[in-house]
Amino acid sequence: MFFMPAQNTKPYFKAALEGFAGSGKTYTAALIAIGIHKRIKSEKPIVMFDTEKAAKFLKPLFAEAGIELLVRESKSFADLAKAMALMREGASDVLIIDSITHVREEFLRAYQIKSGHRRLQFQDWGIIKPTWKAEFSDPFVNDPYHVIMCGRAGFEYENEVGRL
Repeated sequence: MFFMPAQNTKPYFKAALEGFAGSGKTYTAALIAIGIHKRIKSEKPIVMFDTEKAAKFLKPLFAEAGIELLVRESKSFADLAKAMALMREGASDVLIIDSITHVREEFLRAYQIKSGHRRLQFQDWGIIKPTWKAEFSDPFVNDPYHVIMCGRAGFEYENEVGRL
């Protein structure tokens, strides 16, 4: 058959919430995580990879829902990779990443230091993008747990002055 019946072959919720500071990403992610936790009848804690020390503000929300919240405060890509590995091993059914923006910025800074480049160069992206995909994007999509990820919206402008 050319067409096949639709099947739920990856039954895990994966979401990315983007917005400016104070727009409600973290709170919304927490509400979604609580809803998923209840829907799947999980008995495990919810895990939060927290780059902004926001978990302390969510503590009453999780307490009211009767769900334990475990937190890793870090901006390190290596720590996020470890958190995701522990999730794959069954540490929790639901992961909140808040904010992936800080992790990615730290990842890029670490690459700059390792490469010795003051600024990222065009050829650097041939290394950065496949590494990020293999070590973050692919696991994010394929790992067997639910993920709600927050990211900061922002503006980046550069001023290039050249001679004609």
